Amino acid sequence: MKDSFFLESNFSHSDLDRMRGLIESSSSNFVELVNLAGLNPHTDLRYLDLAGVSFDDCDIRGFDFTGTNLIGAKGNIRTLWDNSTILHEAQIDDSIFQRGDQEEGVSSVLPEGFFRQHWVDLALWLNSNSVEKFTDEYASQLVEITLKSDDQYVRKSAMETLSRNVSIETLFSIIENRFITTDDKFLAKAAFQLLGSLYADNIQETLAVATRQLRGPWAAFAAELLVQKLPYGNQLKYLIELMSRHEDILVRRSFIAKLAERQGEATELIVRNPLSGDVFDFHSFIRKTDLENLTRVVIRRRQFEKEFLENNKFGRNFYDQVYTGAVSKEFYAKNTKHLEMQIFNRLDAFNKFGLGYKLPIFATAHLEL
Repeated sequence: MKDSFFLESNFSHSDLDRMRGLIESSSSNFVELVNLAGLNPHTDLRYLDLAGVSFDDCDIRGFDFTGTNLIGAKGNIRTLWDNSTILHEAQIDDSIFQRGDQEEGVSSVLPEGFFRQHWVDLALWLNSNSVEKFTDEYASQLVEITLKSDDQYVRKSAMETLSRNVSIETLFSIIENRFITTDDKFLAKAAFQLLGSLYADNIQETLAVATRQLRGPWAAFAAELLVQKLPYGNQLKYLIELMSRHEDILVRRSFIAKLAERQGEATELIVRNPLSGDVFDFHSFIRKTDLENLTRVVIRRRQFEKEFLENNKFGRNFYDQVYTGAVSKEFYAKNTKHLEMQIFNRLDAFNKFGLGYKLPIFATAHLEL
């Protein structure tokens, strides 16, 4: 079909290309159509009539809907919006924005009384919904239950059901944009645990999400996940260097504690100040008195392990399940000075990861143990 004289005479080639794109497009995605039309989401969506529009599968963060009619606007589990979505003077009756809870992104799909039911009833409700009937609405309900329920078992069940039935792309989006953005520490921790369970089959995606959270409110959880999952090598060295410059001391200490845990029970025991219980931060000066106090801690731990083994009526097998015996195995010296030397050597080896610990000069460094 030839272009009309009117079109040829009044529109530029770029305008015509955009019109053809819109006419030929089979997409119903709002964001894709905005892009095809060449509209600027920061300026061109103000004071429009978008009543009943569908925002299904759309990321409308940063869009400016000032004064726009959004009555009845709909969305689904993959609709992303937050405080950067401008709704000043917009009409939002009966829309996904009506509740004003912008961090959740979709309107409530469950009655208010739903969450006041006993946790057993909620669990039964979750189990009664078959996989064959899994829909976007049910997915939205699971997200809402995870965000709102007061019962941790119900939350965990909803999260697990969701993770088994949505696409991996949708699941990553929900974790990053819905669960990790919460103010609830327990939910955030569960979200990072779920993220960690996805690592083996989705390495790059998992690392990308966790890395983006290193500057967020749950940076400690993100750092713990990364230090547990990254293989030894340049990536881990880069992460350690990055974490050494993190502004939050609690995040830094949490990271070091997980790194020490990865090295084993013996290292995990000696990276804490024996008096305060705090993990030695990056570039800490570990004094001779700290080593002496750590030696006492190790001696007490060895004695506890020995007594537990001797007095435990369940026998050796139960002991092995409760204690690995790593502290006694690693710090085996009989002489206190030699034991102190073993602790020093282990801290020195751990320090080679780039922690910057300043260790005292040890005059007995070459003593035979």
